[in-house]
This record gives sequence, C-alpha cells and structure tokens, in this order.
Amino acid sequence: IVCVESVYSMDGDRAPLAEMAEVCEAEGACLVVDEAHATGVVGDAGRGALDLVDRRDAVLCAVHTFGKAVGCHGAAVLGSATLREYLANYSPPFVFATALPPSASRLAARCYRALRGPLGDERRARLDAVVSVLRARLADLAAADVRLVDSASPIHALLVPGADRVLALAADARRAGFDVRPIRAPTVRAGAERLRIVAHAHNTPEEAHRLCDALADALARLDAPRDL
Repeated sequence: IVCVESVYSMDGDRAPLAEMAEVCEAEGACLVVDEAHATGVVGDAGRGALDLVDRRDAVLCAVHTFGKAVGCHGAAVLGSATLREYLANYSPPFVFATALPPSASRLAARCYRALRGPLGDERRARLDAVVSVLRARLADLAAADVRLVDSASPIHALLVPGADRVLALAADARRAGFDVRPIRAPTVRAGAERLRIVAHAHNTPEEAHRLCDALADALARLDAPRDL
C-alpha cells in the first residue's frame, strides 16, 4: 500500500499521482490518497487532485477531510463497496469512535453543494488570482540562502534558514497585519526553517502584494549589516 498526500501540507507541491498510479498498477500495489489540501480547490468543482488522473484502477481510496476548504470537521473515505464494508466492520477508529452528529453531516453536505456550484467556482477563481501574485512576488524574494519552494497550490514555503531569522521574519509579518507562521525544527529539519504562507479565498491580490512588500522590507532589515 502506497500512501501519499495529493497536495503536501508543508511545501504545497503536488504528488505525481498519474505516475504513482501507473507504477502501483504495474507492481500490484494499492494507492491511498489524502486529499486534505486539494478538496474544494483542485480538480473540476474542487473534487480533488485525483479528478485530474485518468487511470485510477490502482487507487484503493481517497480521504477527504471536512476541515480546510469545507470549513467543518470530520472526514470521509471514498472507495469501493468492499472497502467500505471492511472499514465499517474492522477499523477500530470507526468502530469505537463517536459518530458525527447529524448537524455536522448536514453542514458538510451543504458546503460540498456550495463548492460544486457557482459560489465554489467564484471562490476558486479568486484564490487562483491570489496564488498567481504570491508565486510571482515570492520568487522575487529569493536570495543566496532564501528560497521559494515551487508550488501552484495555496500553500507556499519560503525557506529562511535559521530559527532566529524565521521567527524575526514572522514577527515582522505579524506587525504588518499578516498571520504567517514560522516552521522550525523538529517539524522540519534544522537548516530548512521556513515561513508557511497559506492563501485563502477571502484574501485579495492587493493583500498578497502588501505581504510580499512587508517580507521584502523585513528581509532587507534582517540581513543588513549591524554595527558592533
């Protein structure tokens, strides 16, 4: 069994699902895809990254969380009738957990209907506009030891080595009005510290420009020579 995230939560890059599915099919393996960060955002009507994959014979199941874009809680496993029957009878987390209340299930269903309709299309278009600005502007911030992980998703990782530096950069961003979180070891390896920047549909391209301006100023101050 090969388990992957379709959109990786830390760097925002996508797994090569088509190639993985082909290899799994050739080798007799099964592919399990976590769509947490793709649900509502990637694919037709936000169905997830697997929606873009033609050959899915090797895909055992997809897991869609009701958090993130859906804005609720809980999750669903999408798979064959045999898999559903197996999980219902042999999966301890399912057998021994308390079920979601009907109110939560109905809310998730309403959110999914909205994601499939004109509102979802409009929100995804707004999000894409913000992501386009972030990709272009954050790439301009790259320096000798500052690097942007290439990502077409709403998640962007600006690598700023050094815990003190990334903490200072995040503090400057907060003072400018942006909630941008620093990620340090042991969450990531030492030397791979980064700012994790996540765009949302309620953000605007103007806000993305202001964030990048603030980060550019903060990086200039951070790396400016200091008098002894």
